[in-house]
Amino acid sequence: NQRGLLKKYRKQNHSSTLVYHFGCCKTPRLPSRFEINPMGKFAEEPDVEYQTVQIKDNKVTENVAEFKSSYHDPHGPHYVGVNLMVHFVSNINTVLQQFDIGMYLNFEYKPSRKDVKEYNKLKEKGDVKDFTPEYQPAFRLPNMMVTTQREMKPYLDGSTYTLLTAGENDTRGAMVDLPNGWKYMIAGRMAIRGTFAEPFELKNFPVDCQDLRVVISSTATTHKQVIVPHFRRDMFVTIDQEYTGLPEWTRHPPICDFVLSDKKKSAREYQ
Repeated sequence: NQRGLLKKYRKQNHSSTLVYHFGCCKTPRLPSRFEINPMGKFAEEPDVEYQTVQIKDNKVTENVAEFKSSYHDPHGPHYVGVNLMVHFVSNINTVLQQFDIGMYLNFEYKPSRKDVKEYNKLKEKGDVKDFTPEYQPAFRLPNMMVTTQREMKPYLDGSTYTLLTAGENDTRGAMVDLPNGWKYMIAGRMAIRGTFAEPFELKNFPVDCQDLRVVISSTATTHKQVIVPHFRRDMFVTIDQEYTGLPEWTRHPPICDFVLSDKKKSAREYQ
């Protein structure tokens, strides 16, 4: 939930988990976007002020996340903004309790100074397709049972990671507009197709509702990586209705939850 997303910055050894719900009708819908303002606080709850923190030497230090900087703070975690672009949802199986989905997982985060220098050198040589950032985010999809595709999707210039620069064109030729006065952002996208498990809760079939969840988990604790809403996109998730043919189902707007993992399920008691 929203408070879970914000409060996790005050704890140690947490891993963040992003849960997308499709076809949900009974759960209250969250705001479509959380804004991170230049002071490093989250909007959408004007009556409560939450400040970002950095965890260093197992101690929480307030007010050290510098959101005004265009570069990643080497002493803090990587804030990875994500969203989903869903191409289709199909084969909802109430017997096997699973469904199929095809999507892009879009993500972006701040580069290091070395990343920017390396990218510009490769750009001068015409070799941006060889750009490999110092840090590459890692994700798990715990409820994905079978996958037919899970790979980085190249951009038009052949690169799997690209450096976005404010005021310049991206690989598509579109002008880049970054929030908070940032100058740079590393972007990547992963193409995913697979079958996802979902414990069905149908009690009055066929007239009740069912969540179809896509769970995206960070493989690192918040010392290293924190999943947050996408910095530039207005929606957590978009669904292509043209190829999502579900005649027996009525689709409802998707929602998104940010939750903490269960510490008891970790061998080292991490969250």
